[in-house]
Amino acid sequence: MKLRWRIAIGVLGVFLLFGLSHFIFNKSSQTELEKYKAELRGNGEKLTLAEVLPERGTNEAALEDFVAVVGSFQNTASKPWDLPWFEYASAGEVVPLLGQSTRSSARSSLDAVLADLRTFKNSFEDLHGLAKNLELNPTWDTADPYVSSAPLYVAKRTSAQWLGAAAIAEMHAGNSEAAIEHLLALINLSRFYENDFSLAHQMIRQAVATLGFHTTWQVLHSYSTNCSEADLKKLQHRWESFEIIAMMEHSFISERARFLHHMDLSRSTPPSGIDDYLWQSLTQNENELLYLSFLQSIIEGLRSVKTNKPWSDSHQNLTQHFSLIEQKTGIVDRVRYSLTLIALPNFKKLPPSSVRNETSRRLTVTAIALKRYQTSKGRLPSDLNALIPEFITAVPIDCMDGKPLKYKLNPDGTFLLYSIGENGKDDGGDPTSETTGTTHDLWSGRDAVWPKPASLD
Repeated sequence: MKLRWRIAIGVLGVFLLFGLSHFIFNKSSQTELEKYKAELRGNGEKLTLAEVLPERGTNEAALEDFVAVVGSFQNTASKPWDLPWFEYASAGEVVPLLGQSTRSSARSSLDAVLADLRTFKNSFEDLHGLAKNLELNPTWDTADPYVSSAPLYVAKRTSAQWLGAAAIAEMHAGNSEAAIEHLLALINLSRFYENDFSLAHQMIRQAVATLGFHTTWQVLHSYSTNCSEADLKKLQHRWESFEIIAMMEHSFISERARFLHHMDLSRSTPPSGIDDYLWQSLTQNENELLYLSFLQSIIEGLRSVKTNKPWSDSHQNLTQHFSLIEQKTGIVDRVRYSLTLIALPNFKKLPPSSVRNETSRRLTVTAIALKRYQTSKGRLPSDLNALIPEFITAVPIDCMDGKPLKYKLNPDGTFLLYSIGENGKDDGGDPTSETTGTTHDLWSGRDAVWPKPASLD
């Protein structure tokens, strides 16, 4: 047999062997993928966009009105974002904007905000009206219902800063009722597009809520606080109804459905080149399987918080899962699992950040209930159970250990309220960090302690 025929037969054999191995590999990975999807469906998981998409928003005009109102604040003299909203003086101590020894610069800034409140009274009234009637469901292009509505990052942030500054400024002027109304509008604002399935929208909601937590702290610890028990009750109920974990769970479920939708589109589209062919035939199934298991670990971790299981356990499991994925650093693995490896850095921080924000919400609710008790009884309770049922239906659970938040009445009449923090250990309400040189904040300490006002004397 001539050499060229031998070469031709050899090449043909290699192609046949490649084709057979490719067929077996693709079939095996597809079988494993379908088995995992069936397992998810058997456990009641929603995998399609039709199952998770919210109803289409009905008030698209409100979006334009909202942007227009926020735009009217461009000509104000004051800049509320320059206020030291939540400045730590030391571990566990925050500088009160409304303390008896409030810095003159802060007083001047608050006076300027008050002046703008009067000048732009109509704009603030419009913003309040929009905040009460904001669209909870997203809008989308009917031609492509999978594209999320515009996040409006700047408009939401700016309006939240103005409402928070307005609340603090009104407290500064002794108008506690007006201050609470501004704060309630800020919380309402954080519900804008609450049912949107995109993770970006949910993180914006949480960012607005964080500003609300900080503003609530300033109002509660104002030396001139004269809020009525009824106003504090409204504020507490508004925070109690604010959802964080459930909405993040829904967003990750929606992210999974959107991902599967695009994977189905990829399979139904003929490859346009060798890279598409290799993706569809060699790596898509494995990529999809790893991505689904990756998302499922996040979803189950968030669900554990909803059922009051210790987040410290779920966080450890998630960290181990992420670590296994991060170890896929070889060239072959980076090709096989490209999508998951790209998504990992973006998704890794979202669950712990959301749980921290949920814990902050629960601390805020408890602090308001304590203030209501103090306003009504003239003293603080000896323990949190004394708040039930008049001021709270049940003691809020610490996400970190699945047990009630910790509380102690101090001999000087103040109180210590805290979560055990992310180390999963009760350090007795210690706000100091385990490491030196750490910037102080709620989560830098051994425990996450509701801060007390710092003395500037």
